[in-house]
Amino acid sequence: MKFLRVLFGYIKWHYGRAIISLTIVWKNLAVFLFNYFSIKSLTLNFFSQWKRKGETHLKKSGMADWFETIIINTLMRIVGIIIRTIVILIGLIVWIIFIILFPIALAFWLFIFPAVLYVLLYGIIIFFTIK
Repeated sequence: MKFLRVLFGYIKWHYGRAIISLTIVWKNLAVFLFNYFSIKSLTLNFFSQWKRKGETHLKKSGMADWFETIIINTLMRIVGIIIRTIVILIGLIVWIIFIILFPIALAFWLFIFPAVLYVLLYGIIIFFTIK
């Protein structure tokens, strides 16, 4: 009788509280991945200079220094755009793969208990039918 109480308690946990916990953990990991790759921050600062590298224009400088400042700052912005694009794409790919894998993990979780139970009962039947 104690075995049945433990079995039904496990089934209640497996299909009840564990699924809720799995969903909460999945949500937290999805938020973590989004924040880990700083997707929001990178898109907000998409056109900024890379690591704030660049030149400052002095008012007493000539036209050559002014053009040099524009060219260097433009190149640093292009480098920033390229690197941010790569990081955003990698982050979104990882995030989308994670989102797609959740239903697969949930289906695995739902069907693992019946599969284990089936294999266990099948093994017991084979064990007792061997002559």
